[in-house]
Amino acid sequence: MAIPTIIYCDPSIDADTGDGTLAAPYGRYGYMLAQMTFDGTNGNFLAIKQGTNIIGSDWTLPSGTNTIDQLSHVVWDGENAFDPEDDPTLLTPVTFDGGNADTPIFDHWGGNNHQKTWINWRWFNFTNCGAAALVECYNQMHFLQCGFYDNSGGGVLAVGSGNHNVMGCFFSNVGGSYVASFTHGHFIGNYVYASDAGSTHAFRIGGCGSALHNVFDINGTSAIYASGATYQKLIANNTIVQRAKGTIRDGVWFTTSIGASTTTILNNVFIGQEHALNGWIGTYDVPTMLANSFYDCKDVMYGMDAIHFGNVPAIGHSDNEIVESDPIKRTGSRPMGLTSMSDRFAYYQPNDIGRMVSGGFPFGSGQHRGAVPPAAGGGDTMAAYNRGRIDALRQLGTLR
Repeated sequence: MAIPTIIYCDPSIDADTGDGTLAAPYGRYGYMLAQMTFDGTNGNFLAIKQGTNIIGSDWTLPSGTNTIDQLSHVVWDGENAFDPEDDPTLLTPVTFDGGNADTPIFDHWGGNNHQKTWINWRWFNFTNCGAAALVECYNQMHFLQCGFYDNSGGGVLAVGSGNHNVMGCFFSNVGGSYVASFTHGHFIGNYVYASDAGSTHAFRIGGCGSALHNVFDINGTSAIYASGATYQKLIANNTIVQRAKGTIRDGVWFTTSIGASTTTILNNVFIGQEHALNGWIGTYDVPTMLANSFYDCKDVMYGMDAIHFGNVPAIGHSDNEIVESDPIKRTGSRPMGLTSMSDRFAYYQPNDIGRMVSGGFPFGSGQHRGAVPPAAGGGDTMAAYNRGRIDALRQLGTLR
């Protein structure tokens, strides 16, 4: 694979200057977009200086730009030539601030009709767009290790064709949907923390997709919303903690039984939900339920055909269980931000009760339940998992 063309930008210069080279980076993000030549063959790395803020409408694309493909936004140390093998977590993230203008930071569909595909982001923060979503995506958008904060209008709104992948990201205090993928989407290794009840659901899957190894520590309506036809969805190894009770609070919410038999829900931990599973699931078209654990849930199922599933909490398989004490350690305080991965793992590690530590599927493999591995190996194991996932993304080309 050829190396994408690297374009440098230093927003701290705050002037319409530069030519995008290492020696003379563009001084504004918007100026860069207006001046740069897009590499339609190999794509571009847009290398933006660490620790800088991009505020207001500075991301507006140049007039007449209808198709932009293969853009990878990366954080650059501001001094040395950018190397795709560099670890961005050693740098300070770049922040896009919407200025509370009720306009998305990036609107990749609709009014401006920029039919962009393969737009990638790593180590960026997005915040403060008021009543609008932080980012609106049309085609294939990928967010790796990004933060989405403090916005009443939603997080990532994804429509159009192609997959939308959100991996290793942190979400906090976003109203509406944290991620709403109306087509195919994958939500992997993320941490969602909501301190208020402003969100309706954390992750919405409209087409085929997956929610894997996520921690949802929320105070909203539902963690995972399987909307539309539920064909080929995989919901596995999530830890879903609900802190508020008294209204409808769901772990997984289905809106239709169409295709539900192709959906698998396994190795998840549900804590404190009003309804751990809620939805219109019929007698014959039901999801596969394996090796899930439930604690302090008012209903394991609600609106489903309990007779067809079998005795509660078996739900069609004897390895689903209700545990009688807290299944996670809650060591220390809840971690915040993108840089506290080891703390996150310690807080949400499983307690050795029931089948939590080694009773996941595939049975007999030692697989744990929930998002975080047991203390043995702990953070080191998960750090290795994250590195492997990033390497796999790079090989697939999503980091170009």
